[in-house]
Amino acid sequence: MKQIGVCILLLLALACGKGSPGGAASPPEDQQAAVRTLVLAEGSADDPVQVRLEYPALSLPGKSKVEDRVNAALFEAAEGYVREFREGLGEPVVEEPGAASTLDGTFETTLFDAGAASFRFTISHYLAGAAHPGATIPTFSFDLATGNQLALEDLFRPGSEHLKTLAAHCREAVEAVWLADGPLDRPANDWIEEGTRPVAANYASWNIGRSGLLITFQEYQVGPYAMGPVRCEVPTADIAGILDPDGPLPGGTEPARSPDTGPSPRTSPSPATPPPAGLETRSLGYPFSIQVGETVVMDGETLTITYDRLLEDSRCPADVQCVWEGNGRVLLTLADGESVPASIELNTSLEPKSVVYSGFTVTLGNLGQGEQPPATIIVARD
Repeated sequence: MKQIGVCILLLLALACGKGSPGGAASPPEDQQAAVRTLVLAEGSADDPVQVRLEYPALSLPGKSKVEDRVNAALFEAAEGYVREFREGLGEPVVEEPGAASTLDGTFETTLFDAGAASFRFTISHYLAGAAHPGATIPTFSFDLATGNQLALEDLFRPGSEHLKTLAAHCREAVEAVWLADGPLDRPANDWIEEGTRPVAANYASWNIGRSGLLITFQEYQVGPYAMGPVRCEVPTADIAGILDPDGPLPGGTEPARSPDTGPSPRTSPSPATPPPAGLETRSLGYPFSIQVGETVVMDGETLTITYDRLLEDSRCPADVQCVWEGNGRVLLTLADGESVPASIELNTSLEPKSVVYSGFTVTLGNLGQGEQPPATIIVARD
């Protein structure tokens, strides 16, 4: 088996080498908390097996043990997905002329604040010669006071029968997806009934969002392949009565204070920190241009976006015919009121092209030309 290369995309520099669980050493104490993007990569465009799996790693200044625990868990999971893919190929690998077996994975951050972090992977896998690719949506949520991975039941009061509440809500959401293509028949009802039953296995893929709980149903769980994975959002207001008051879901009652952690990471509700005065405003849902070094604030919101710098530009020049279009990659800093600021990297051709932060989806729409090209950004509510 070929050795898997680990490329660590740091916040302020780009390095590539052999990695270890958790990636690079802890950042300097004055560095802000952030989500980094790491990559497991194998094979080139001409190889029969190609792997590119992006996964997150946290920088948590002053919390090195928590950082190491979370990053080790994420590294182990990513490595496991690649290992499982390789094992599925068999030995020796059967080569199909003109086709390659591929594993591609990206992730989105559905929540990252002082109390918790939640990540949603999208992993596409294809075996050469197969009729179509497949996809899996693994999810991970962590308590950032301890570094422990959260279980779904950790969010709810003991004995609350939370699965029944989620099942009732998500069945309606799944039915709405089916009804978009016509009336429900008996096979559809049976599929929905089985896939949304209130059992733990049906609700194994979940995330914490800024405004509620996000449930993902895998391919074939609640519908045919063409339907793909189905996502159900359960607003906090709909489950507030059964949430654990000491749990990590935003919008609930305050978490309990641990004796050795000082003040609770989520204090009692307070006004959001306003953005700096004098910033240019931009509208939600409309593309806008931003220059390197510029910071803008979304109109009527506290969300600010800073275009820090261009990280990569391998795009094909306009007057040259290229085999591949290349890729442009930029570094942005997102901040929103009391949420922890995040440094994120977006691409023009590769993934991720967008990221979810503090209830907003931020997308890189286009990238201009030059040594410091302007970027076109689109921001919408998630």
